[in-house]
Amino acid sequence: FIIMEAMKLVLAVTLAIISTTTAVDLTREPGTNGRDVVQACIAIITQPRIFSEDQQLLRRIAYVETRDGTDPDTYAGNNDGGIWQLSEMKYLATKTVNQQLLQDITTHFNIRWTATVWSDLRKPLFSALAARLYFEVITAEIPLSPDISAQGNYWATYYTSSGGTQTEFVNAIDELTDIEACDISGIDLYFVMDESGSVGPENFDIMKDFVYNIADSFEIG
Repeated sequence: FIIMEAMKLVLAVTLAIISTTTAVDLTREPGTNGRDVVQACIAIITQPRIFSEDQQLLRRIAYVETRDGTDPDTYAGNNDGGIWQLSEMKYLATKTVNQQLLQDITTHFNIRWTATVWSDLRKPLFSALAARLYFEVITAEIPLSPDISAQGNYWATYYTSSGGTQTEFVNAIDELTDIEACDISGIDLYFVMDESGSVGPENFDIMKDFVYNIADSFEIG
C-alpha cells in the first residue's frame, strides 16, 4: 500500500502540473481548474511530509466544493476562495498556526504564508494550502477515509461556508468515486534500476521482482 501511494504521488507530480504549450505551472496560475491540477496540488503538498495524513479529505473537499474548480461560480465575482472555497475569515485564521509549520511552507514551497492575501487563493496551490492549514486550525480529528458520512459531518460542521449538508458531501463523493473508477487514463511508465556493484545480486533480484509484480498488476497495451 505504501509503495503504491508513493507511486501515485510521483505520477501525479510528473503528469499533471506543467502546461506543455506554455511551460506554466498550472498549480500557481490563477483561475486554473480540473482534476489533474487538484491532484498535482495535493501531491506537491504531500511530498515534503510537513502535514499529517488527511484521510483523502483535501481531495474530496475540492470536488464537493467546486467540482475541482469546474463549477462556473468557482472564480466568479469577488469569490476568492478558489477551488477549495475557504472563506476569507477562515483563511485569515490559517495565519495563526504554529510558526514551524509556516516556516516549513516557506522552505518547501517558497511561499511566505503570512504575506499572502485572500485573492492568492485563486491560484490552486494556494487554495489547497489554505484548506490544509485550516485543518490545523480545527481542533476536531479528521475522520478516517472509509467513513465518508463522518467526513461529511466534519465538512458541514467545521469547514464549508456554503451551508452544505452531510448528505450533499456523501452524494458528491459517491459521484467522484464513480468517475475515478471509470475514467482511468493510460500512462507511459518507466522503471529505473541501479545495477551498481554496491547493490549486490540479492538486492538486485528483489528490485527485479518488485518491478515485475508492479508491471504485472497493470493492463499493458
